[in-house]
Amino acid sequence: MSEISLTASMRSNLLSLQQISKLQDSTQLRLSTGLKVNSAIDNPSSYYTASSLNNRAEDLSALLDSMGQSVQTIKAATEGIEKAEDLLELAKATATDISEKLSSENIFAIVSTKSELLNAVDKWESGNGLIVLAEDINMGSTKLELKDNQKLVGLNYIDGSQKRAELSWTFAAGSADGRGMITAEDNLLSDIKITYNSDNIDSANKSFNAIYNDGHKLNLHNVDLTVNHTATGVTGQIISGIENVNRGSIHMSGNVTLNSTSPNIANRRLINHQDKACQLVLEEGSHLDIKTQGSGTRVINSGSNVFLGDVVDNSLGGNTESFINGTFSFYQKFSFKQIATTSTALFYNSDVSFYGQTAIEISGHNHKIFSGGTSNIYGQFIVSETGAIDTNSNQLLLNHTINIHSGAEVWLNQSAGSNFISNRTENQINISAGAKFGVKKDNSGIDKLYQADKDTNITTSSAEQVDDFVGVDGLSVTGTFPQSAYDAAMADLTAEIAKIGTRSHESTLNDKDKISNYQTSLTQGQKYTDIIKQYDDLIKDSAYKGVNLLQGDDLKVIFNENRSSTVDVLGQDIRSDEIGLITTDWKSLADIKQSFDELTNAKNTLRSASTKLGNYYSIITERETFTDNLINVLQEGADKLTLADMNEESANMLSLQTQQQLAINSLSLASQSSQSILRLF
Repeated sequence: MSEISLTASMRSNLLSLQQISKLQDSTQLRLSTGLKVNSAIDNPSSYYTASSLNNRAEDLSALLDSMGQSVQTIKAATEGIEKAEDLLELAKATATDISEKLSSENIFAIVSTKSELLNAVDKWESGNGLIVLAEDINMGSTKLELKDNQKLVGLNYIDGSQKRAELSWTFAAGSADGRGMITAEDNLLSDIKITYNSDNIDSANKSFNAIYNDGHKLNLHNVDLTVNHTATGVTGQIISGIENVNRGSIHMSGNVTLNSTSPNIANRRLINHQDKACQLVLEEGSHLDIKTQGSGTRVINSGSNVFLGDVVDNSLGGNTESFINGTFSFYQKFSFKQIATTSTALFYNSDVSFYGQTAIEISGHNHKIFSGGTSNIYGQFIVSETGAIDTNSNQLLLNHTINIHSGAEVWLNQSAGSNFISNRTENQINISAGAKFGVKKDNSGIDKLYQADKDTNITTSSAEQVDDFVGVDGLSVTGTFPQSAYDAAMADLTAEIAKIGTRSHESTLNDKDKISNYQTSLTQGQKYTDIIKQYDDLIKDSAYKGVNLLQGDDLKVIFNENRSSTVDVLGQDIRSDEIGLITTDWKSLADIKQSFDELTNAKNTLRSASTKLGNYYSIITERETFTDNLINVLQEGADKLTLADMNEESANMLSLQTQQQLAINSLSLASQSSQSILRLF
């Protein structure tokens, strides 16, 4: 095209049009893209700076999405906690309902094993009802330490046998402690058989007893207490059924049995009061049955003892003092039978009062009914020798004084050749007016004193009976025994009863309906277990995208593009067993109370976990907002470097279009001279 010649003016206008076209292309690009910098060619500095800002904004946008998902994970966990708390409230309401039903039956626990019994005793609180033994429980050598006001009741078998549930201990050589049960204040033991076994106990131990009552009030109702010892040669040790110390008192009611079946021990005591300040009372209308075998058994040692109910004592074996070193008052029937061939004493060094009917039967020899002390008789008192009796071997009294009060009847039924009254000047028999005292030899009908050694003093205030006794060989009748002595004795008894106190035992549990209701209520504990299972299922379902903050999973949240700013959302395992909801197999009110405590702690744990998640939620949402704002700042900064001003570019385009039109017109004018030449042709 170089051969084409343009005039200078045309070339100038052409160049102007070309420049305008380029500017139009550039302006049109800016208008179409909205950017004034579309590539590094446009403005390298602005282009690369804007690219850096946009790249960071894109990185943060990706992190912003991750933060949003983290927030959703926390929300899922928070929602799980809120609903889990609702389930715990439902569990608490269920436990409350069952607890109220159980309390209405006045039962605290029904136990069948040693561990269940120890647990119930340990967790029992005053006023919670009875602890019921449903089965025989062997405690081995484990002590049972009761708390104040605790009531331990045996459940009679439902098969109709009315067998008492048995609570037993066994101690042998090397046993650390020879105590079975240690009582507290105002305990009740009812409808229980208590068996204490000892075998080859070593001399290092000092105390062996089924029950140790240290200065407390102990109530026994329908209790069968048996003490067994199966080894010989034990010396210097006291094995007792109940060791009662420090002014402790024992209150018996119902049918109580004291039983010793172990032979060959020197110091076995069914009830051992350590001093005379200790007390025992048998409630009126109740029955005490005493059974002993073997030698060396002391039924009751020391103390102040009042029997308002019937007492029956059947003993085998010699070398025994049944009631020793205390005071004993029998208000109703007292029956005693003993077979022995060695030295025995029914009452030894004791003061005894008989108000009701007394029947004593002895077989064998070397019996002493009273040895030391004083006795007062107000009712019928009969002593009979039965079986093989050695001549002159049994004695009514030795170093003892008997006061026979007005209205009393004392009959001694002797075998042939026997003599109940020894020739000891320390013996004294005082007979009040209106009393009867006689000896029957070989079941004869003689109703007066048949024989007395000359050194025995018998006094009477009855002139008629003086005449009866005048003919008795060697009998010296002296002195009087006034009615005032009887009145004083009755006043002493009344005061003693008032001091010891009597009361009816608490209602014990032989009611099948109560047991059934209690057990039914306990089975409803399955509802509680089901709720706890649902709780665990809810916790399991609180995951979000595979992360469960409520099962201990952790979550790392990144806040910036170089991962230098992060937060670790620490999960917490709040499944039931991890937060202490472990008591679901309820056996007693204590278990339910334990569940209450566990629920309280669990709710506190959930609230703490919720608070922590709330803190994490606040941190992440604040960072989410900050990041969103920062992205806007970065994008805005990039836009300021690259975005075109559309108003300016539009004006530029309009100006260029005008310039283009003017350039075209100018080019047209420049070409008119050439066009004039063409007209010549």
